[in-house]
Amino acid sequence: MKYDYTRESPLSYTSKITRKPRIEVEFFGKEKSVKVFSIVDSGADITLINEEIAQFLDIDLKGLPLFKTLGITGNSSDVRIGKIKIKLPGYSKVSEIKAQFLIGKGNFDVLLGQDDFFDKHRIKFERDHFVFEITPVK
Repeated sequence: MKYDYTRESPLSYTSKITRKPRIEVEFFGKEKSVKVFSIVDSGADITLINEEIAQFLDIDLKGLPLFKTLGITGNSSDVRIGKIKIKLPGYSKVSEIKAQFLIGKGNFDVLLGQDDFFDKHRIKFERDHFVFEITPVK
């Protein structure tokens, strides 16, 4: 399915409007779900989810393995690695992907990354047309 890039406010160093490959993904806990705008990020090794989303969904992170991860700035953060169920807009099927849950406050909600998400979906970016396509791989 094709999606349009989302228009964003100008970057601080330019007055040009930016656009990002962002979609509203539904995430599932045991008894409830939440839709969260998520960036499809080819630079993210694995999907990264803000801890607040896990808390809202009543996902117990304490039982998941704790690791350190490095971001693009070189700073380390604590994450717990587990699985989460997701549903992409326009699709009826729910799938499960591996994710890192960022412990503490993050300045984002969700980055959909390569390990497991990209493995289960064909991702095609067409930035020159400001569209991107996500197709589940069978």
